[in-house]
Amino acid sequence: MGIILALGVSHFYWSAAATPNSKDRVVTNFLAGTSAMLGLLCAVSEPIGELWEANQSKNQVISQNIQMYEPVEKQQFSGLLILVVVAVLIGIGARWITSAKHTKN
Repeated sequence: MGIILALGVSHFYWSAAATPNSKDRVVTNFLAGTSAMLGLLCAVSEPIGELWEANQSKNQVISQNIQMYEPVEKQQFSGLLILVVVAVLIGIGARWITSAKHTKN
């Protein structure tokens, strides 16, 4: 991409230099301005391309990490299960304490 822009810069600069200097110089100014704009695009095209490529790589790594290390969902009923087990154990203990064999008459 940069080489195409560089060729455009040289073409417009050469065309601007080759046009005759008329009184208003509109064509010359237009070609010189276009040459400067293409020169600026030439200068920033590589860093912009590198930035875009870095963002693409970063996004790809993030998506791969999410796929590899998906968070494990906690089971919602585990706390409820503990409460049920404790309640059953308390019920069995209360039944045992109040049973006839355990109490002395």
